[in-house]
Amino acid sequence: MSEEQVEQVIEKFENTKELVERVLREHEEARNNDFYLVYLCLKELLKPKGIYLPYIPYKYLKEFSGITETITRARRALNAQGLYLPTDPEVVQKRRRKQNVLKNYFGKQGEQL
Repeated sequence: MSEEQVEQVIEKFENTKELVERVLREHEEARNNDFYLVYLCLKELLKPKGIYLPYIPYKYLKEFSGITETITRARRALNAQGLYLPTDPEVVQKRRRKQNVLKNYFGKQGEQL
């Protein structure tokens, strides 16, 4: 992975972190429900593309608390068993690169503390 690609991964993470921080600051309910947090972030991320997700009151979304993490953990568990692996080699490569970059990034962050 080139230095430029590493910087892009880190920049994307930092931008996402800023969005998450803003959403958490502005929407207290998102602090208690990752599904709602993801929904609100997606609303923001899709706006520049001209895609507007409809407003869904929190009371309807809160029943899905924890579902996004549960879904991704279930997918990872299946993948760890060698089941339903990505079929796109580019996806496999991107996941591996991103994992390595972020692992290294967070390792350096820990050294600075």
